[in-house]
Amino acid sequence: MVNNQKISKIYSDILLQIESILKYIILSSVLIFLLYLLKINESEYNTILLVLIFEIISIFLSKTAIYFLSNDNNYLINKKDNILNSAIILGVHICTGLVILGVYIAQFSF
Repeated sequence: MVNNQKISKIYSDILLQIESILKYIILSSVLIFLLYLLKINESEYNTILLVLIFEIISIFLSKTAIYFLSNDNNYLINKKDNILNSAIILGVHICTGLVILGVYIAQFSF
């Protein structure tokens, strides 16, 4: 009986993650459509697309960190703790931004 409860918990967690992914897919689709309507030139489009790609990577890393830090075997954080979840999301975004800045400086400084 315990195994069925664990399986149903894992299944509900997976469904929540899929729901979250679908939300971001719909948001991305709307943004892509709006970019099409703006009729911007290629360099601006490439910049916006690059920023969106890095933002999606940051959101994915944040959600992954929150999931793995709050699963059944590892109660380091509570999923309902909004302040700690916000700190994780902010930290991941800052780290991703610093990596992008470092790559940019290394690529274009010489």
